[in-house]
Amino acid sequence: METPGELTIEKLFTQPIQNPCVYDLKLADNEERTTSSAFEQVKKIFVNGIFYTTEDKFIETEQGKTVLLNKVTKKEIEYVNKFMLSVGIEVVYQQFNTEDKDHYLRGLLYALEKNCVFTAKVTIDWKTQLIQQVNLKVDKENYPTLLSICKKHPEANYFIELYKPELIRDYVIKFVKPEDPDNLHVIYFTYADIKKYHYQHKYYDNLDKHVR
Repeated sequence: METPGELTIEKLFTQPIQNPCVYDLKLADNEERTTSSAFEQVKKIFVNGIFYTTEDKFIETEQGKTVLLNKVTKKEIEYVNKFMLSVGIEVVYQQFNTEDKDHYLRGLLYALEKNCVFTAKVTIDWKTQLIQQVNLKVDKENYPTLLSICKKHPEANYFIELYKPELIRDYVIKFVKPEDPDNLHVIYFTYADIKKYHYQHKYYDNLDKHVR
């Protein structure tokens, strides 16, 4: 039974949008209590947000509703983000074209070249001179260094997946739209930084007008 003042997922996305960090998000208890399980719970909230705020971006099967992320627009994702900010979660949506991919992969390779002993096989499109694929090899002794450097280049990891996620923001939802196969779409979740939403949070009062 719903207790007075309890916020359900349905209420979150059907009532008016609230200011950022108005609610304290308490994820369901689980035995593992891992970042992976926390990500799955936050993703579930996001997916339900798509269900409640769109009309044609999911299909219904015997197993239930399935969201069609490759049909969801940037505007619709940003709209869901406004609701999720009220529980202290920011939805970050990014798009990467082939030039972006080349930029981030080259950045990683240059960083590795300066600080790590490794070998790399790189496939490049002859016409565009853009990197298509990277295969890295490193011995056991240098692996920790490679891993440390790669973690400073999360965008490159979207394409080569060299390290496993550790923080919630390391877990990503990736998809490609049929009409735009060269663009990689990435969604991840992070804790909302209350400082970014000055005058829009539950701790705001009139005295804040004079404080920056």
